[in-house]
Amino acid sequence: MLGVGPELAVLDYDDWRTKEARQKADEARAAGLVPILTKDYEIVAAMAAAIRAHPDASALFQTGRGLAEQSLFWPDERTGIWRRARLDWNPYPSGNRLIIPDYKTTESAHPEAIIRTVLKYGYHIQEKWYVDGIKALGLDQGYEPAFLFVFQEKNPPYLVTVAELHPLARRVATVEIRKAIDVYRECTRTGQWPGYVDDVTLIELPEWHMRRTLGDAA
Repeated sequence: MLGVGPELAVLDYDDWRTKEARQKADEARAAGLVPILTKDYEIVAAMAAAIRAHPDASALFQTGRGLAEQSLFWPDERTGIWRRARLDWNPYPSGNRLIIPDYKTTESAHPEAIIRTVLKYGYHIQEKWYVDGIKALGLDQGYEPAFLFVFQEKNPPYLVTVAELHPLARRVATVEIRKAIDVYRECTRTGQWPGYVDDVTLIELPEWHMRRTLGDAA
């Protein structure tokens, strides 16, 4: 979909269990190719086609309007610790507000499901982290960058939702990022890397499981 990456070797087998299929896969890897089954390639192609058919998503990743898979490196202003990011797509400068898209596959692209996904994987932190890098490197062209997530379902018809996080999400992420950087700095300074807890922790089974198993005895 982004137009970059290694060349694929599409192999017409049902799976990788046969000796012949594994041998062909090994030959593809030896030639610098990435082996993929025909049935999986058809899914990948259909997902890419769904992105290209979506008016907003296709515009965000428009060929000739930017570069895919661009790495950013910059020092944290307060601590000097080096930070890094990997943009899915870095649009060419246009003199206007920079709009950075980021592609995510998901089980559900419904807006309510996206909220849970953002919290589960910390995508609000990713957004703020990437925007920090863009601004630190002067790629923002004097405007506050916009960051749009392009969520796509992994099952047919591969629905797409383009989403922008509420501005308060960046404020939350700012606090979480600063805490993480400070913890990392202290750990690298002292060589002490704490775990989740310091003492023996009592782990209880969920109440619903207890009641289902033990009934009234729970």
